[in-house]
Amino acid sequence: TLKTINQVTEILTTCKSDAMKGKSAIAWFVVEGRNNGFFSEMKQIHSIAKASLKPNSSGYKTTDSLYKAYAQLEAGLPAFNFALKNENGDIVRLSDFKGKIVIIDIWAMWCHGCVEGLPFFRQLADSYKDKNDIVFLTICWEAPDSETQE
Repeated sequence: TLKTINQVTEILTTCKSDAMKGKSAIAWFVVEGRNNGFFSEMKQIHSIAKASLKPNSSGYKTTDSLYKAYAQLEAGLPAFNFALKNENGDIVRLSDFKGKIVIIDIWAMWCHGCVEGLPFFRQLADSYKDKNDIVFLTICWEAPDSETQE
């Protein structure tokens, strides 16, 4: 990552092509955000990108948008209050568990490793069943039009 940070910083500060700078910054945010979530160096790269890209360029706007999306994942910030249906069809919101530790396992029917891990997750959840301040949620992700959606 340090090598990549140095490279994107060099491109943003020395390259004359706004298009090249924008593409480099966007690619860096996409790859690093996907691999690492939000981390402190994103603030540094975001500041450099804002200073070196033209304010109304697509590179500036996209980089800024990506930064803001990943910044929501910064440690210590409130989590996004999602709402999903449970197995009974009832709406469950993350805010329903406010003040509790929430451990979430997101899995899919087509993911063999995910399915194999479910018994271990349930075993872990069972080991904390007497604790009222810890909640374990499993979220099965399926495409809305998939045969296994239900």
